[in-house]
Amino acid sequence: MIIRGMYLNKLIDYKDNGFIKVITGVRRCGKSSLLKMYHSYLLENEPGADLLYLNTELLENISIRDKGSLLNHINTKLGGLDQTKKYYFLFDELQNIDGWEEVINGLHASDNVDVVLTGSNAYLLSSDLATLLSGRYVRIDMTPLSFVEYLEFNKLCPSEIERRHAEEELQNYLEYGSFPATVLADTVELKRDYLGSLYDSIIVRDIITRHQVKDVQALHRIISFIFETVGKPFAIKNIVNSIKSAGGKISHETIVDYINALVDAFVLFPVDAYDTRGKKLFSTKRCYYVVDSGLRNTLVSPLSRNTGSLLENTVFLELKRRGYKMFTGYAGENEIDFIARKGQGLVYIQVASSIENENTRAREYRSLNDVKDNYPKYVLTLDQLDWSEQGIQQVNLVDFLLGKELT
Repeated sequence: MIIRGMYLNKLIDYKDNGFIKVITGVRRCGKSSLLKMYHSYLLENEPGADLLYLNTELLENISIRDKGSLLNHINTKLGGLDQTKKYYFLFDELQNIDGWEEVINGLHASDNVDVVLTGSNAYLLSSDLATLLSGRYVRIDMTPLSFVEYLEFNKLCPSEIERRHAEEELQNYLEYGSFPATVLADTVELKRDYLGSLYDSIIVRDIITRHQVKDVQALHRIISFIFETVGKPFAIKNIVNSIKSAGGKISHETIVDYINALVDAFVLFPVDAYDTRGKKLFSTKRCYYVVDSGLRNTLVSPLSRNTGSLLENTVFLELKRRGYKMFTGYAGENEIDFIARKGQGLVYIQVASSIENENTRAREYRSLNDVKDNYPKYVLTLDQLDWSEQGIQQVNLVDFLLGKELT
């Protein structure tokens, strides 16, 4: 098992901190493996504690589907809680059990209990959970592999890899994405087949079934539309018109519901737009990024793919992993790909394949030059030459993905 150090170390740091740990993320991004890694860590480092690990999706646990059967399982395994002992509870995909919130709330009431749970949709963070566990949980958002993790899964050392080799691997990373099983698949055919089945699984299990979607064809068209326009603001009416032109019919409200379902399943991440001159959020402009480029490419024709948008999506995910909150910026009519905030820090970021062309460089720099504050400004590209000027720093995108910090 390959260690996902960033997430495992966070769980270790949060151990016994008095909060329930909630690991969220798209299906098959590695949450179950992370929980197993943490279980192994606890076995080695907490020998006197009692551990209970439960994966609700395993066949042997299929009968545990309500709070009564969950309590029975706990009592059978542990025989009741002893206040003189330490207990660790690890629950995988707990949203499959009705009334689980009450059980977790009851366990958490004991000072000698530490709880970690995972889930593949935002139901775990619904109002019911917020009401019962308000102020008692911390959230750990998990994504498919970062570029550094991707290299490690391929038995390559990120700090020693040659630039040309890293660029070649980046192209594979953009094409097939970074779900762990995709990266470990031996052949291109197997990678594509897995991504296709994963897409079907996510759409059926976390969206169509859970949200009782009636117009499945319309849902697929909405997903295709958003995947093709990743990172670009759009109007709902454009999707309505697209479906109508194909002979379908759908309401504005239904489209919003379907998009929200995709966000709940962690397939899409919404990004609001910010007016850098008026210092306010736009109420009508919003764009979306996709959790994995390989998943996106299962629907988007090679003729419709744009390397620039794939790179922008990759940068978004990397910034998210590093703890940034992102906005799309607008300085008048000029767009800034990311206004990225973390703590009290803020950076402006443009992403492009290359800015060797003078006109392209002028366009990318224009938006940043229109911002009149003193926060750092970056352009991330694949260029080897340094095109930094006028206080704007050009950073090689591969270096950024390999860990270079933006300060």
